[in-house]
Amino acid sequence: MFLPPLVVVVLVFLAGLLPALRFAPPALPLWLSTAAILLACWRQTPRPSGGKDLHELLLVAAFAGAGASLGALRAASSDCRLSLPDQAKVEVEGVLGAGIFPGEAADGPPLLPLEHAVIRRGEQRCRAPVRTLLPWGAPAALAGSRVVFEGTWVRSRRLDNGGPWPVDGFRAGYLRSVDSLRIEPPAFSRHPLLTLRGRTEAHLHDIFPRHFGMVEALLLGRRERLDPEVRNRFARAGLSHLLAISGSHVAVFAAVLLVLGSALRMPRRRITWSTIGLTSVYLAVIGAPASAARAGVMVTLALLSVLLQRPAAVLPIAAGTTLLLLAIDPLAVLDVGLQLSFAGVFGIIAGQRIFGRRVARMTRGTPWKWIADTTLVSVAAFLATAPITAYHFGTVAPIAILSNLPAIPLTSLALIGVLAAAVAAPVRPLADLLASGAGLSLDLLDRVATVAANAPYANATVDRADLFAWGLATVAAGTTLVLVRRGSGLVRATVATGVAATAIIVWPIAVNASSRGLEIHFIDVGQGDAIAVRTPRGRWLLVDAGPRGREYDAGERRVVPFFRARGVGRLSALILTHPDLDHIGGAPAVLRALEVERIIEPGLAVGKELYLELLQEVQSEGAEWLAARDGRVLRLDGIELRFLWPDRVLLAGEVETNEASAVALLRYGEFSLLLPGDASSDVERELIRRYGAHLDADVLKAGHHGSATSTSASFLQAVDPELVVISVGRGNRYGHPAPAVLARLRSTGVDVARTDEEGTISLRVRDENQDRPERIGE
Repeated sequence: MFLPPLVVVVLVFLAGLLPALRFAPPALPLWLSTAAILLACWRQTPRPSGGKDLHELLLVAAFAGAGASLGALRAASSDCRLSLPDQAKVEVEGVLGAGIFPGEAADGPPLLPLEHAVIRRGEQRCRAPVRTLLPWGAPAALAGSRVVFEGTWVRSRRLDNGGPWPVDGFRAGYLRSVDSLRIEPPAFSRHPLLTLRGRTEAHLHDIFPRHFGMVEALLLGRRERLDPEVRNRFARAGLSHLLAISGSHVAVFAAVLLVLGSALRMPRRRITWSTIGLTSVYLAVIGAPASAARAGVMVTLALLSVLLQRPAAVLPIAAGTTLLLLAIDPLAVLDVGLQLSFAGVFGIIAGQRIFGRRVARMTRGTPWKWIADTTLVSVAAFLATAPITAYHFGTVAPIAILSNLPAIPLTSLALIGVLAAAVAAPVRPLADLLASGAGLSLDLLDRVATVAANAPYANATVDRADLFAWGLATVAAGTTLVLVRRGSGLVRATVATGVAATAIIVWPIAVNASSRGLEIHFIDVGQGDAIAVRTPRGRWLLVDAGPRGREYDAGERRVVPFFRARGVGRLSALILTHPDLDHIGGAPAVLRALEVERIIEPGLAVGKELYLELLQEVQSEGAEWLAARDGRVLRLDGIELRFLWPDRVLLAGEVETNEASAVALLRYGEFSLLLPGDASSDVERELIRRYGAHLDADVLKAGHHGSATSTSASFLQAVDPELVVISVGRGNRYGHPAPAVLARLRSTGVDVARTDEEGTISLRVRDENQDRPERIGE
């Protein structure tokens, strides 16, 4: 297929940009080289006869050099947000990018954007937008309100763990308000766009009290208040893109303006310029996220081409938009939303070019034409975006091909209704009438998501090995088609298919052969526990699921993404040591996202709200429930998980949750791991009395996050570990791990690994004869 010059330019630009972002070479030599190439290109006259010449090659090299130069400059640029240390005490002032509403004050507002923020730490000043968590009972305030407070900086673990790509400073951490909060009402003269956003939010909150989370996501691109269950439901149905500002939202907004202008009999030129202007204002008000900015530029260029009566091709417009956005912000290429947005657009264009005419001929004059065209668009968008969702989220949703057919029209109807209701807000009866219609569309949209998410084979998890296997198969098939010149088209296609099938089969076998054995991952969930265990045959267990609070859900934010990245969709067992928040908080999110075969937990008679919610999730998901008791043994793929505590006598009376914490000993050949949960030193003494030398283990997970009430000297002597892992949150208010415990560990000479210092800690035991685990780099 012939590629337009602008598409070639973008591909060449990316070929220079991505390696520069990845490896961060010195920028100055790249800039000098690019300038030299441009000078040579200017001095080289193109041949009038056409064809490939030195001038074209120099142009290609110049765009590659420009991409590399911008990437190197962006990778090396300093961002003050990246240098702030964790738990740093700071003074902050800024402007709220989203409002706080009366109903949220009691439970605490969500994590909100703070625009035009100034952060002071001693002599250090940092000017950049950040996210902030305001305190419980914070007064209601609209977007555009000036906020001043003292707080602490919570640094993102991703920065400390490192990674191959630069990090966007906005995701470098967030501010937690601690003291002296002062909020001033918005002033239109100072921040007109944010003030307009705040007033729009207030109208929407008033008109759509039941659907406000979805409405705010659809129209303003704010997802802080979106119900996690709704977000998860739409993700499993392949409809997440409908809850974020994307091309379709901007296109609907522009279409509404065009139709309104026509209804008012405005001149075409005035309608076009008004639509371009108002669309630009709308994008500025919502903050111009990358995917929406892409759509806005494309809509503007398309309207200008009509206004100037010039032919417009969608592919060059999309390519030109890509080049413009990446030139402004090279780091945008790493934004998942932008990747999905562009992949969807290019996939649809490619699908139309390859199959559009054929589908049109087959359905011409039939009532199925619209369905066929829509299905082609849906299939093309799914195939183009599936590799991106598989890589970033470890999952794909084939049901999206069908669910998008009714969902996209419903979203457009809902968006039109929301826009109309927002405009009619001063006339409350009319606004309520329009809001009712939009609410019906939103309810139907949510119903589509519910049905699609629960359909058989609606979504599937994708292991990285599978993803690379499919990528290798695609490259191998394409190369085969290019190299094999002889034979009919059917013969060549058969050979290419065989080569692709071989790649798909061989690659996972090779990967599995290299990763055989036992893997243990102490997931960094903050102040809590979550230990993932991969058996030698690739099945998974999870011991505890981390904490949950108003700041974040460890199950949703850490545990589920951990499994998604590895293509895990099923757990053979979820073991919950005891019903405390820092151990079971993330379990409901895990149960909603993954299929769990069995739940093992002590079964304490406690009335904690979260524990009752967990039991309801277990019942609704249909997982088998087993009581964690001394003597129970779980055997799976060559490993043995033996429970040592609690006993039935203890649970017959009243007991504190920590005293009844499940204690389990995992064995795989010569290797052993002891997981004591939050068991206290009293329980440790009882375990020593009962099991003595049988407690010996190569690795010990420190009890109760390194608290002084656990990991006693006698217990350490009985277990005699070579490595002690402490799962603990940075800067936690409990002072864990206790200095006495750390001193005790130092005196024994045992190696210590801490999640607050190292992030997720991963171990591998390659075979049954190995008793010393090796560390896996994350």
